[in-house]
Amino acid sequence: MYKLTTTAAFAVLGGALMAAEKVSALPAIPLSALVPAPGSLVKADEKTDAEKLRDALKRIEDLEKKVERLSDMLYGKRDSKGILLDPTAPGSLAEVTKLKDDLDKLEKELKALKSAQQTVQKPALAPEVKPKGIVKVVNEYPVEIAMLINDRSHRIAPNTKVEVEVPAGRFTYQLLQSGAAATESVIKDKETVTLRIK
Repeated sequence: MYKLTTTAAFAVLGGALMAAEKVSALPAIPLSALVPAPGSLVKADEKTDAEKLRDALKRIEDLEKKVERLSDMLYGKRDSKGILLDPTAPGSLAEVTKLKDDLDKLEKELKALKSAQQTVQKPALAPEVKPKGIVKVVNEYPVEIAMLINDRSHRIAPNTKVEVEVPAGRFTYQLLQSGAAATESVIKDKETVTLRIK
């Protein structure tokens, strides 16, 4: 570090004055242009904080607008009292609820149709099959005969045969031309009993 002596100080001051005389021809610049007004100086980091705050507020406003748009999409556009402005656009939530209700209704109708179809397509119960047998009457006699089987008369031409279905169990038969009494016999299920007239 240098110590300035009085002589050196005067030399520096003299040099400055001579320089001032040379530039005196230049137009004067007001002092206010060189020195900023009080309070106008803002530190760089303070200005950055203000800008950050402004950006944050703008982002909050954008988010609020997006939330409002989403709310309109979900619940439909409403006025300040909450009344729906456009009944044809009730919002996605109402539309999804309506779709769910419609789907539930369709499922119930489909179940009812399936139930009705199953009822229609159920095969009719087959009638109970009772066991039965066949009584075969063979007429080898040269004339027509009449045979009574279970109280029902059957005419059989000469040299022909007739098969009569009867319930399994006991049955009766009687040759009417002979004048003999009715005869009782037993027949099993799917059995064939032959009565031959000679």
